[in-house]
Amino acid sequence: MGSVIACDIILAVFSIYIGIFLKKKSTIYPNMDIGFHIMEVCHNKETWNYGNAFAGNLSIFLGIIFFIIIFPLSLIFKFQRTFYIFFLLFLALCYVLLMFLIVKYKIKKKFNLKKRN
Repeated sequence: MGSVIACDIILAVFSIYIGIFLKKKSTIYPNMDIGFHIMEVCHNKETWNYGNAFAGNLSIFLGIIFFIIIFPLSLIFKFQRTFYIFFLLFLALCYVLLMFLIVKYKIKKKFNLKKRN
């Protein structure tokens, strides 16, 4: 069980680190080497700056919710170790999917980006 808890701690630290990294270390717009790369964020300079800052904040928020609050609360129920492994994988998958979907939705809504045909 200790390895599952260690994995949860690593995921929590990683998500917070990624959030700080996206907010502070993303490159300036024409050079898009480092940052959150989805089509909506890479649209122009304003979307690039806003998208990276928003993705950084969201990464920290989701990391705290999933890996610092939800998973430790689930330890109260004392399920089998296999359940916790799959639950942690499920939370990690939700983290990644929500990062992409929420940032995509927020950028489209804020900058009124239409779907290109």
